[in-house]
Formats: sequence, structure tokens, C-alpha cells
Amino acid sequence: MDTDLVYQIDVKVYLLKTITYHDMQQQLAQYVDQVMAKKEELLTLHNTNCFKYYCFSGFKTIQREGTYQEGSLNSFSVRCLDKKFAEYLAYELANHTSLTMKGLSCQTKMIKTGLIQKLYLITPAVLKFEDGYWRKNHSLEEFQQRIISNTLRKYEEYTQQKMENSVVLYNNFRLLNKIPIKTRYKNIHLLGDKFELMIAEDEVSQKLARFLLGTGACELNARGFGYLNYKSM
Repeated sequence: MDTDLVYQIDVKVYLLKTITYHDMQQQLAQYVDQVMAKKEELLTLHNTNCFKYYCFSGFKTIQREGTYQEGSLNSFSVRCLDKKFAEYLAYELANHTSLTMKGLSCQTKMIKTGLIQKLYLITPAVLKFEDGYWRKNHSLEEFQQRIISNTLRKYEEYTQQKMENSVVLYNNFRLLNKIPIKTRYKNIHLLGDKFELMIAEDEVSQKLARFLLGTGACELNARGFGYLNYKSM
């Protein structure tokens, strides 16, 4: 499978109800989930505990009041690695209506990054440790190691290829939040983080960086976590 091809679907929606910033990711996840449920094989994927290989952003407009008003227009983006999946999403997302929003249009493009200098998070990334949120019981070094191991596991599962060489991925890591970022998820709040990675220039690191743009970083990407942006050299 070609992991260098990243498809981005930019979705414009009309809000049927007011959505708060804290509920935004959950409402977007429900919207995408409903589109997935229209196709049997995608519904099966949705209901399976596995990597999903797509990710989505939040609304692109920042509201100071923390609410997205009923009757307003907003947009978000979905990324994936598979062309047929991208085509399906582009059609269905533009023609779907949920209780809170109505799809208006979609535009699809391929992301051409060139040499990636930096990846940085737009939505918080979540990593699940057995003993809870990492800052309580683990070091920053352990957190960084988990980021790389999660990336490799996701990549190897998608490509069915074992990475033979030692992976660098990034030369510099910067944590962007001083305290955990709370995001509402179902009836709880998940704790996440935002960070940026200065990507190494070797071929493997660049390939993994492009892969992460299409799938999202860390876990729960199909719930709106780990959506990345990039800066090219």
C-alpha cells in the first residue's frame, strides 16, 4: 500500500443546532460515524477495535465565545490514505444530515508536502497508558517512546511490512501545553496533549511523517484526536 498519498476532504456544513466548543469533536465524530454506517464494510470497521487510518480536524473557525451558532456555516477536514475511501467520504459527507449539521459541499485534494520540516498538532493527541494519564506515572522520555512505538505499530499494520532499520522520526520534540488538555468524549473527559516534532530528513522518517498526516498521531484518531498539520522545508 502506498503511504505517500494523503487525501484531504474539506467539508462545508450548515449548523442546524448551536454546538459548543467542548461538544464540537463529539458532534463531528457522530457525523462521520453516521456516514461510515451507511456502508456495511465501513460499519464493521467502525465497530472493530483497531486502527481506522483516517482522522479529522475540528471546525476551522475559532469562536471567542466558545459556541458555533445555529444557522452558521463551518468547515472541517478529513484525511485518509485510500483513494476509494476518500471518494466515498467526499460524496457522502456532502450529502449527509445529522441532528446538528447538514453537509453542503466537499472538495478533495492530495497533500503534496515536499520535505517535511515539522509536524504539529491541531487537535490534542491521546495515548492510553495502563495506569492512566502519562504525566502522573511516566517521564517525558517514556511518552516520546510511546509516540514512536504507536506510529510504527500503526504503519506496520497498515502496510503489512516490518520496519527493519532503527527509526529516528524526529530530531527535536516540544510539548506545547503545560497542563493536560481536557476533551469531552461520551460521558467522560479525556486528557490529551499537543506537541510538535522536528522531522528528521532521512527517507524512513519522512515516509512516517506523511503517513501520520493521513492517519493522525497516537490513538482515537477516528474520534477527532491527533490531527496534524505540517511545515515544509
